[in-house]
Formats: sequence, C-alpha cells, structure tokens
Amino acid sequence: MDKKIAGFVIIAIALISLGVWELWGRENIAYKEILVLNCDFTANMQIEEKHISTKKTDNPDSNVLRPKDKDEIIGMEASQFIAKDSPLRMEYFMESKFATAGESGKEILSVPKDWLLSMPQTLRRGDQITFYNDKVKLLVAVVAYAKDSSNQEVISDGEDRLRSSGVVEHIEIIGDTAGLVELSRLAGEGKKFTVLYG
Repeated sequence: MDKKIAGFVIIAIALISLGVWELWGRENIAYKEILVLNCDFTANMQIEEKHISTKKTDNPDSNVLRPKDKDEIIGMEASQFIAKDSPLRMEYFMESKFATAGESGKEILSVPKDWLLSMPQTLRRGDQITFYNDKVKLLVAVVAYAKDSSNQEVISDGEDRLRSSGVVEHIEIIGDTAGLVELSRLAGEGKKFTVLYG
C-alpha cells in the first residue's frame, strides 16, 4: 500500500513540476527577452520609444538587440524594411538623416515651388538632393517632406516611384544652417534653383 501511495505522490509531483515548467518555468528561465518593433517599418522611418516592444524567445542569436540596447536605437532610422515582431539587429539601423538643431548643425527649411526652375516629381522623404543656381552648386540637402497642394505627404505605391499619391508642390529640406540661409537670401533676390536628385 505504501508503495502505491509513494508511486502516486511521485507521479503527482512529476505532473505538477511539468505543469509549472510549461506554464511558468520555460518562459521565465529558458526564454530570453529581445527587442522588436510593434509595427512594420519602411526604410528611413525614425525610431521612437513608442515603436519598440519586447518579446521572449528561446535561443536568440548573440547579435540580437536586448532591452538594455533600447536607448542606442531611439532616434536612429531604419536602413531597410523591418517587419513587425522581427528580432532587431544593429545593422537594421543608421544615424538619422532627419536630425536637426543641437549638435547636428542642421535645420529644416520649407522650399516653395516658386523658388524652383525644375524639380523631379519622383522626390520622396529621405532623398538626397542638390540645389544649383545656373551651373553653381549651392547646397546638398535631404528631403524631410515632399508635399502636394493639400499639404499631404506624397508617397510612392510600393517601390515604384512612378506611381505616387499626388503631385509634389513643395518640399521641406534639411541642410546645414549656412547653406539654407544662403539659399533663402538668393531666393529673396529673385533667383531660382534647379533641384537634382541623387
């Protein structure tokens, strides 16, 4: 009789232990917490704290970002498409082209269409552009926004820049302060500029 009771006790302990392991132990002991994004990200989108989540997984790669790495990627931008809930790695990010003020030495300027002689309609946020006055190169800048006549951001249909949500009417650019001031001064004198992409 004692052997039967001992057998039942051993079986009960084994089942309870297995249940505790499956319901609590595996996730809290064997799984490691990693960083993920809580939405899909396209290239050039800037990472904010609200975009970052964590999830637990077993056997993550050594180069996967952990919660301690969160502050390193806030303010950076995605260098490629990143799917929601994918494990994050540092190579998915780059310093933001959209950083302004402070130590960046860069500012943002709205460029109305009437300042321009020519501007590609395929311009999109994140593009690097060059301003010319006649044949003189004035400024290299990054497109912060390319907006239509209703002040909405013009976006492409997927990777195809030839199919867009609207016609670019004006752009906002990020560049060094001295270059932006000079561009504004020349525009005030009635000069018009050619914008080239790339």
